[in-house]
Amino acid sequence: MKNHNKANHNRHNNRVYSLSLMILSLFASSLYAASTTSLNQTTLNQPALNQPGLNQFITSWSGSFDARRIGFFIESIQQGQVKGYSIVGANKQGFVGTIQPEGYNKQNNKYKIIARETGKPQSAGVFELHLDLSKPKSIEGSWQANKAGIKPKFFELAPQQCRYQINAGEFPEASKRLLKDNDLQISKQELQYMRNEIYARHNYSFSNKVIASLFSDKDWYIPCSLNVEQQLSNIERENIKRIKLMEPYAENVELDWGR
Repeated sequence: MKNHNKANHNRHNNRVYSLSLMILSLFASSLYAASTTSLNQTTLNQPALNQPGLNQFITSWSGSFDARRIGFFIESIQQGQVKGYSIVGANKQGFVGTIQPEGYNKQNNKYKIIARETGKPQSAGVFELHLDLSKPKSIEGSWQANKAGIKPKFFELAPQQCRYQINAGEFPEASKRLLKDNDLQISKQELQYMRNEIYARHNYSFSNKVIASLFSDKDWYIPCSLNVEQQLSNIERENIKRIKLMEPYAENVELDWGR
């Protein structure tokens, strides 16, 4: 009799245990379904990237940057990721980052990019860029250095291509024909400017900040390369030699180049 009661008791406990497992399983399934629905709803509430509209920003850009000029190159915008590089002075830095809609606006036409430079930490920083699809010719941006003690930069970029600007500048003849003595009877500062302007036409990025500042307000100039020696024509090479020969004999005169 005792064994019979014990068996009944065990069967009862097993049924209770099985029922408890079933209830726990149903409860867990309900929680999972609820969380999945919530996640899907959140995803649906986030507007998708307007890829065709963003593609127009995949190009080269330039603008004034700390009394110099910056070359900013967006190489790809895809699946919320941004990749490219920038050139300022002798510093060429790659960057990677993310792009997200800004403020969940109904038109879905405003985006923010946060891009971190991938070069040497002591000279790298973070870009924050604001894109407006209704204004495809402008990017508002800022840059904050990783290293303490370096002031932030605030700037505006415009699209600009890296191309040889043979007709640009104050002395375009220095890239078109051999300079004669009459062309070189100018001040030492003008000779130096003439010489550096040849490099600027080839989009050379000047490491010297004083020289770089001379071209910071030239809308035809964009720094694209750290070395343009192979791009110089024979005429330009010869004129650079002639200008250098004349510089020691030229008079120093303070000039204002309209900055």
